[in-house]
Amino acid sequence: NSDRGRFAQIPNGSTLTLGAGATLRNFRCAYHGGGIEVSAGASFDMEDGSCISGFTSENNGVAVCVNGGTFDMTGGIIRDCGFVATSGNRESGGAVYLLSTGSVFNFSGGLITGNTADFGSSGLIVKYGTVNLSGTATVTNNVGAIGNDIVIWKDQNDKDVGQIIVSPDWKGWATFYSSYTPALSGNWYWPRGFYLPEKGDFAGALQAAATMFMEAHLDADAEKVLNRYLQANPQGDANAWADLAKLQHRTGRKQA
Repeated sequence: NSDRGRFAQIPNGSTLTLGAGATLRNFRCAYHGGGIEVSAGASFDMEDGSCISGFTSENNGVAVCVNGGTFDMTGGIIRDCGFVATSGNRESGGAVYLLSTGSVFNFSGGLITGNTADFGSSGLIVKYGTVNLSGTATVTNNVGAIGNDIVIWKDQNDKDVGQIIVSPDWKGWATFYSSYTPALSGNWYWPRGFYLPEKGDFAGALQAAATMFMEAHLDADAEKVLNRYLQANPQGDANAWADLAKLQHRTGRKQA
């Protein structure tokens, strides 16, 4: 337990592996990377049967802060960690935080759950870098003041600087947020790298996703998104209704 230093800062060229049966718990830190900070050129591996729990921090990346390095999570659980600051900027929080360019999170298995943020967001925050989401990786039941499970932020020019690339084999679950507004929720099949669209624009997010699915000929997913868009916006618009009618004719499905 600490009120200052991180649990571990992995330097360039080094690898830390948290294997089966390894548990880190109940650590407090004021720095980003309250648990593990993964520096540029370093790597951190979490395997099935490992656990990080009960960490608290007043800065970003309560359990793991990827600061230019690579985090491979093939199993294990990150749970019950808390961002306890009561002020900061909108990007604050995150049990797992991708802080800088070059950061990579390969997330193919395991669970990020039960994490909280008194200010900002909990779960996984992608400010810079790339998340590769595949397998059974799951982010669920995290609760933040702004965003919950997976949050992507934009830079000051409102340009995407972080991305999530979701593999066709992804069988997990997560809700996605962009800025202050939920963009998409559900177990979606993404055909290519996905940037969440304009901040605070729920309808725009759904429209963008529907267009992406239709272009990729993923009719079932496109229909789900259009139905949700029209439920959120009962007046809808001519294009959305026309797209939905076209999909229903092509697939033989009825509006949900």
